[in-house]
Amino acid sequence: MASNCCKILAFFLLFCCIGIPQALADIVPVSVSQQVSVSGTATACDDGCQMRYGPIQDNGNSFSSANSNTHLPTTNIFQSGSADDSVQVGLPFFDPPFLRTASVDGSANQWSALTPTNLSMELTASADFSGSTDLMFGSALANSQYSLVFNLTNPYVVHLTGDIGGEGVSDGSFDGEIHLTGPGLQFDQVLIFPMDSSDDKSFDEVFTLGPGQYTLNAVAGLDGQQFYFLDSSPFVSSYLNADFTPAVPEPAQVSTVLGVLMVIGIFFARRHGQNRLSV
Repeated sequence: MASNCCKILAFFLLFCCIGIPQALADIVPVSVSQQVSVSGTATACDDGCQMRYGPIQDNGNSFSSANSNTHLPTTNIFQSGSADDSVQVGLPFFDPPFLRTASVDGSANQWSALTPTNLSMELTASADFSGSTDLMFGSALANSQYSLVFNLTNPYVVHLTGDIGGEGVSDGSFDGEIHLTGPGLQFDQVLIFPMDSSDDKSFDEVFTLGPGQYTLNAVAGLDGQQFYFLDSSPFVSSYLNADFTPAVPEPAQVSTVLGVLMVIGIFFARRHGQNRLSV
């Protein structure tokens, strides 16, 4: 009996010395909300143009569309739209008549991937303004929003990398945001600036997370207008990559367990030896 106990204890000691296998990181999605939308207008002859070349009435053309997903697993969604407008101006100003054309395009996109050890996503919003001459007007709104709620089953170390950036036009605004919150964690990256600016905000940080529920929210959106000449392509993007690895157990805890097992092993070994001598 003692011999069997010694063998079992020896097996456990060997198992502990080799190392207790780490559990694989486990990201369990709970819910998701994905939304993309675009809208805009294009006017080939604005109010100033109509006053100069009147009588002309040009109300322009517009577009608006949206797409969404609220079902797991996460998916890639995209939405785009465009508006084209044209006005012909003739005598006494132009001979032959001159055709004025203007166009505005908008798009919002997002892709994401989720595995037991990695979470990544990228949101983009962009627009394009173009026209054939002056005294025109265009507007565009593009928005991409992503929200994921997930559970972590054990303590993990997470490595967060990514960036928020973009470029704009003379009037309007846009923003990029990434927020990750949960037990003991408040990670926020926000970049908001005028449309005539260009910038980039990158990050590279490491956190230790405990078990519990976490929420990732991200936004990439622009709201731009352009007057007189239409000639620009604003955009904004928000990108995040999160690598999860199991947190390493504290050495003190491991050494304590090994110490206890070694004491028990020595006890049974000595007892087995005494039994053999007494036979």
